[in-house]
Amino acid sequence: MKNLRLKQLLSQEDNAPVNNNNATEQALNDTVESFIQANPHLKDRLSFLQPTNGNIKKFVCTFLTPTLLPYSEFFDLKSAAEFIARYVTYEPLCCDDSLGQVVVSPSQTLESAAGDCFDISFLLASLLLGAGYDAFVVFGKAPKWIRLKDQSHQQLILTQQGNDSVAICIKDECFTNKQSSSEDSDTHCWVLVKAGVTKDVEEDIFIEVSTGATYSVVDKSPYSQVDSVCNDKSCLINVGGDNAMAFDFDNTKRWVSVLPETYTLPTSSWTKAISLPMDKFLLRYPPDGKRVILLEKAKVELFGDNVDPQGVVSRVTQYEDTARTVALESIEIFSPTHRTDSMIKRRQKPLDNMHHEYFSVQQEHFITERMEVAGKMSSLKFLPNRGLMDSSRGPSRSKRTTRLPLLQSTLITVLIILFVERFIFHNYQMMPSQKNQNVFQVVAAVESELSNLFMSTLQKVLMILSLYLVDRSWSMKVVFERCTMPSTKCYRLKPSSV
Repeated sequence: MKNLRLKQLLSQEDNAPVNNNNATEQALNDTVESFIQANPHLKDRLSFLQPTNGNIKKFVCTFLTPTLLPYSEFFDLKSAAEFIARYVTYEPLCCDDSLGQVVVSPSQTLESAAGDCFDISFLLASLLLGAGYDAFVVFGKAPKWIRLKDQSHQQLILTQQGNDSVAICIKDECFTNKQSSSEDSDTHCWVLVKAGVTKDVEEDIFIEVSTGATYSVVDKSPYSQVDSVCNDKSCLINVGGDNAMAFDFDNTKRWVSVLPETYTLPTSSWTKAISLPMDKFLLRYPPDGKRVILLEKAKVELFGDNVDPQGVVSRVTQYEDTARTVALESIEIFSPTHRTDSMIKRRQKPLDNMHHEYFSVQQEHFITERMEVAGKMSSLKFLPNRGLMDSSRGPSRSKRTTRLPLLQSTLITVLIILFVERFIFHNYQMMPSQKNQNVFQVVAAVESELSNLFMSTLQKVLMILSLYLVDRSWSMKVVFERCTMPSTKCYRLKPSSV
């Protein structure tokens, strides 16, 4: 796959800098060759200094192109690492004991959305350098589960962040068992970010480019050996006798620079500028907008913008067994802008037949939660004081002024019904022929008083209840119909034919 992408890259007409070296780049290569010949005892740690791009050797530092993309995800270290790890499809090295046949430029890696650990490391380091971080590409050795992106041993930890989001954390439990041994360690590439330049980096950290996970350099990390590091300005070789993770680059007994101190790298790189169009940024997981992460007893499904027909952004499913056959719980996060019902989250427990749905407050019905257990219970939870919502969260001002909180509406309804019953049955002593006329007057008066307090639907309910009380007390059938008059509202009552 990588060779095919390389052929497409080299076949393009505007790739003259890729297909040859100018005088400055050739002089730089000569300087690197002199360093390699002067240090034959470091041969095993110098194989990454001049990776080939096609048939042309390029100095490793010239692959880096510091770039700040105009998206908020790339302003933060962790969000940038997570985005690149999920955007670019990871490909393990074809031959673990040597560098891949080719290392493509960061712009080509982002354009093709695929690459091995070297390609992704150069891309991520370029973006972090553009965001102001002190980032380095690290060449060394890592265990097999890291190189193959095997996450089946990693555990899922969910952290609730309100009703509309869930923080997904993946915990490693492998550093104390056989997977952390150096016996199966081999060539790998990742990113180092040193502390001191930005406030959000308090200590030196490693970033695994295949997953976006971060590891403390001081504490436990899965990497067994560091051979060399580089950024866009220098390349340093680890000449220390041990494999200690110490990155004090001023210590000349441990770190040696490939280039002389007086040498200055060219300011312009042979690589193209890194860019990411908006449509590809919103897709997030090319080529189909979907990603699946398999963990221990869990599965995480991620979807790009407007990819899932139901508006799902992420779905986390936890299982009872490691084979992931019996689902215990599923949590779905929705994009409320793509749903008419404003649902933002749904929890399901198939074994308990439980469905729990959460809704945004930006909707008309003011329902915040709906929970149902099949055959046992069903409940709704409404937004408190929903009748007094401001214009940004509720209906228009004309509708809000006619609504009262639920408790007040209920009390007023009960009082009015009792008032109508007492008013009709105890204060009027008249013949049945006169009763219809006076009942009509009472009902019309009550409706007039309610017109400024309740919606038309509630008025109809009150009228029906009042007439039902009259009908039940007098033991006569009353049929009513709505009168539409230009100046007043009323109910016309007429006895039914016996």
